[in-house]
Amino acid sequence: MPAVLTQLVPLTIMQPGEVGIVRELSGDSRQTHHLEELGIRDGATIRMIHNGSPSIVAVNGHRFSLRFDPTTDVWVELEN
Repeated sequence: MPAVLTQLVPLTIMQPGEVGIVRELSGDSRQTHHLEELGIRDGATIRMIHNGSPSIVAVNGHRFSLRFDPTTDVWVELEN
């Protein structure tokens, strides 16, 4: 069976209603640590509720309002 390549996209471009799996956090260690404390970590399922500034996302049954730091990225594998 051929290998399946997945494309990672930044969380900031997800559209409302899209769901994905967090695959990577990159950037300032304080910011990435804070995101991990909120449950936004590798393997977490995340749903975009509202894209913008701030964005509203749902993780583990909780909704969060986030303003993204331009030096920190959350990379997501979109579910089909």
